[in-house]
Amino acid sequence: MMKKEKINIVIVLIVLLFSTPIFAQLPGFDDNVDDEGTSAAPIDGFVGLALVAGAFYGAKKLKRKSNI
Repeated sequence: MMKKEKINIVIVLIVLLFSTPIFAQLPGFDDNVDDEGTSAAPIDGFVGLALVAGAFYGAKKLKRKSNI
């Protein structure tokens, strides 16, 4: 039984190790794409508001969990 588990672990590790480069992207755009005129995604005040709301929600959940 232990030998089968070790073989399964080795197979999973090999698959994970060699499948990671598949998800990688090549840098940049093709030559026919105008990437000079584009701007980056705007990050405005709503990101900070979302962080504060998430922190408040998480603190509320932790407080409720500790009261049980």
